Amino acid sequence: MKRDLTSLSISKIYIFLGIVSIAGIFLLFFFPRQSAQVKEGRTNRDLINQVLHAAIPTIKSAWTSPSLYISKKECGIPSHVGEAYLECNSEGWVCLWKNKTHLNVEHAGKVYQLTSSGKITFIQRDVQGIQNRSGYIADFKIDELGVEQKIFLPKTCHEMYLPERIYGYGEVSDPRKQGFLWDNAGRKIFVDKFYVSQKDIYEWKKHLGEEYKTANPWEPAKLKEDEQNSFCRFHGKKRLQAHIFDATQMTPQDFKIPFPDMVVRPDTPWQRDYNRTFLAESTQEGFKLTSQDCSLAQVKGCAENYFMTDSVSWTGVAFGLGFEEEVFNNPIEPELNLKKSSKFEEAQSQWHKLGRRGSSEENKEYAFRCFREIL
Repeated sequence: MKRDLTSLSISKIYIFLGIVSIAGIFLLFFFPRQSAQVKEGRTNRDLINQVLHAAIPTIKSAWTSPSLYISKKECGIPSHVGEAYLECNSEGWVCLWKNKTHLNVEHAGKVYQLTSSGKITFIQRDVQGIQNRSGYIADFKIDELGVEQKIFLPKTCHEMYLPERIYGYGEVSDPRKQGFLWDNAGRKIFVDKFYVSQKDIYEWKKHLGEEYKTANPWEPAKLKEDEQNSFCRFHGKKRLQAHIFDATQMTPQDFKIPFPDMVVRPDTPWQRDYNRTFLAESTQEGFKLTSQDCSLAQVKGCAENYFMTDSVSWTGVAFGLGFEEEVFNNPIEPELNLKKSSKFEEAQSQWHKLGRRGSSEENKEYAFRCFREIL
């Protein structure tokens, strides 16, 4: 079954994300000058600044795309966990420098060797605006220049931009009706691509001096709603809201018109025509799940996998249907706060449609994610 998406529009979104990442995040990489240990006399300060600037793309790729340099197998990551797990992840950074002696940085026809101890520490910062409140402190050296520098590595790889346009929320009884509409004009909203992981919670709890045990750090963390709110708030974010989640999953009919007169609500993130999906076909006699089906929506009978990207929507946000039961903050219909579509439901379940939600159980722990808005 082919994914019914417009790749041109998705590429434009990722171009925007790249601009935001470089201009708004990686300019924050280097700590103030006093944190650098520069051996005066070995070279001039202008050259140092030029080489440090040239090193930014290399550091950025090492942090955000470690798979360019190492394989997940080298890091002890099992096959059912995607390479995305190592992106903007202390495990990826440590693994890279365990397996690589240096990375090359080119400037003015000369190659410099960038090295790191691989040591990395999770921190929280008191900052506002586009800057990230949480991330990591690491180090690198360029021996040819006698430079040793501390850097801040933000955890932003999996924040997906929600384009400014009008969106529909939830379901409508009649597709000719508009139902509840909203727009995010003038707002810069970024949504977590994946669920909050157990590793995320472990780092947070450790920072707070609390204990949290996890056997598989890549698995989704499941917390009660009050703790979910506390976690997101710690990172300068909020718990994901139901209407924002719907917006990330419901592919617009025309990407070129951000504020159309009619808003269409598809039933799945990857196919406009529900009858052409494996979910519809599952009601037929003799139907069998395939690995491709499970990669789009992990339903009952599928093997579990984590941090895979096959299920991403038009905004790059994964797990729109199937996978985990996911709880949201729903300011529109507070009682409808749970995505019931999950790995616990058969493929033919009525719950496997976008915008369709049930109610969470009190004091039960659920998977979740966060979003942040740059003001």
